[in-house]
Amino acid sequence: MNNSQALSADSHYCDKLQNTLNLTASQSPFFDGKQCHDLPKYSLKISGFLAIFAILNTF
Repeated sequence: MNNSQALSADSHYCDKLQNTLNLTASQSPFFDGKQCHDLPKYSLKISGFLAIFAILNTF
């Protein structure tokens, strides 16, 4: 997976960049030709749960 694919896999990175640069929705950055609102949204709760689950399963 290259950086472009990793960044476009979760809108969190795009949203964070947009907020850091104080961009409006119409000025949203593009990741792989898609704006923030077009990228998949992943819940941090689910991601965190999966990470903890994976760690617990290694013991």
